[in-house]
Amino acid sequence: MSSEGPIENGGRRAGNSGHPAGNSGDGPPVDGTPRPDLRMVAQDRRIWMILGMVAVLVVCCCATAAGALVALSTGLVTAG
Repeated sequence: MSSEGPIENGGRRAGNSGHPAGNSGDGPPVDGTPRPDLRMVAQDRRIWMILGMVAVLVVCCCATAAGALVALSTGLVTAG
């Protein structure tokens, strides 16, 4: 079972905005509810979608940089 609220509520519990005023979410919860543990977070598919998109961007950027370096080095070898 998921701990998310109904869709029309934006996935939050009624009456709870997620972060009370003045709380950035880095400290202990103000209202006494415990933070979700790593297992609960790992079951959330949105986290895996975000991590997948970041991984694709990193791979594409690294491939582009490697291709540019190979092209530069090839041009320097043939010019010399």
